[in-house]
Amino acid sequence: MRVTFLFAVGALFATNMMAFKAEKKLWAAMSVSHPVYVLGQKEPFMLHFAIVNDGTGPVDPEIQATKLLINGKEWKDWDFNIGQGPRDNRFFFLGAQDHLNFGLKFNEQLKEPGIYKLTWKGKDFQAPDVVFRVLPKP
Repeated sequence: MRVTFLFAVGALFATNMMAFKAEKKLWAAMSVSHPVYVLGQKEPFMLHFAIVNDGTGPVDPEIQATKLLINGKEWKDWDFNIGQGPRDNRFFFLGAQDHLNFGLKFNEQLKEPGIYKLTWKGKDFQAPDVVFRVLPKP
């Protein structure tokens, strides 16, 4: 009887994990705190991220596996930065019709004036690009 119970639990777990992986329908967006930022500005320049599970079951949005491109080049410190800060279970288990918002201070990355284009993408989504401008210190 114990073997039958363990087999049933294992089969149920495997079925749930297959459903968990099969239904990824994610919507994502990204925004910035200021469309124009002046170098040396004391107010923080923030990146804001959001992801929505439009599917019918829970999914792992795999946030840790995402990439952030700055002007087409992968940000080398993204893996470290995306792993920082408080987290809840939605970073790993996003329920159907649920969403996740998080932010990241980005001041230290803005060293040169110019126009910046950011691309945020994961295995199963890509947010629309965000463009902003950095002006020189007055």
